[in-house]
Amino acid sequence: MKKKWVIAVCLLGISVLVRFPYYFVDVINWDESTFILMGQSLLDGHLPYTELWDIKPPLAFAAYAFVIMLLGKNILAIRIAGTICVFLTSWLVYLVGRYIGSNSAGIFAGILTIVTVTAIDSGQATMTEHVACVPLLGALTWLVTHKMTPGALFLGGLLLTGATLVRLNLAYVVLGVGIWLVYSTFKHQTLELQGIAAYCLGSFSLIFLTFFPYLIKGDSLIWFNSVVLAPLSYANSAGHTGMGTEKKLLLACLIFGILNQLWQRTSAKQQREFGLLQVFLLSTVISIIQGGELHEHYCIQIFPLLSLTFALFWARLPKISRLLLVTLVAFGLISILKPIYTQYQVVGDRLKLENL
Repeated sequence: MKKKWVIAVCLLGISVLVRFPYYFVDVINWDESTFILMGQSLLDGHLPYTELWDIKPPLAFAAYAFVIMLLGKNILAIRIAGTICVFLTSWLVYLVGRYIGSNSAGIFAGILTIVTVTAIDSGQATMTEHVACVPLLGALTWLVTHKMTPGALFLGGLLLTGATLVRLNLAYVVLGVGIWLVYSTFKHQTLELQGIAAYCLGSFSLIFLTFFPYLIKGDSLIWFNSVVLAPLSYANSAGHTGMGTEKKLLLACLIFGILNQLWQRTSAKQQREFGLLQVFLLSTVISIIQGGELHEHYCIQIFPLLSLTFALFWARLPKISRLLLVTLVAFGLISILKPIYTQYQVVGDRLKLENL
């Protein structure tokens, strides 16, 4: 237990270290400012979409409202909250990696998660992707480390729907896990229908909780248009660039199949848990492909799952191969982290000028 808390402190320290210099940057992504305004509107007593409007689902604004209520309405508070989200995500990644693989796999995956979700374009800001990763990885951790009882599946559905109501594209993950549960029920007979019903109940109960205030006020149409119709319209109207959507989906499914076959051939353990991880990864990839116009920071949702997959296979390699790969990754991370070092220099120069 003591060892786990030491690792938690280390992951928190790394999260702060790589994100700290960006606490003092006014604008990284304008979406951040929009979310602050929407969060403040919620604190002022207005339901989302009734006074101010944005295409994000309602719990995204509730998350920012919660931070403003606790820490104040300023960029520094929002960036600190983003660091907490990154740390919590890395800690959950560590727990899954430790459970499926080994302690070293969990640590490696946790560190990779922190660096990748920060180094990507707009990753230094507090985006809805950072917020959504907490319940997304929370659901994965819960489902991986617990037996598939109705109670566990109810909470799993609740957490996944919570992530979806922050980033609506993650509805594909809710659906993907649901299909996986049905497959497990009829193919392996490891689940009962009560479990699937509990999973659905957990999902629909949270959806209803966000809809209920609008129902009371007679604004149910506003909720439906903003939470359901507008995102669907955006996904259908936004153009896709590069490889065709069908080819992307086929490629994602092919990679999914290859990874599962490789895991089955290299390890007889934790087949169910690794398969569930890949369902999360594949569903998230498909959700981004199908979500309309692609922005780089959308990949923040994928990186924790990719880091886990990479670290779990890394842990299966011979010791000398693991050391070589860690060295190569370390050099890659140094290159990725160079802008963060530059930002520290900017902060240092600013402090020197203020002290003159």
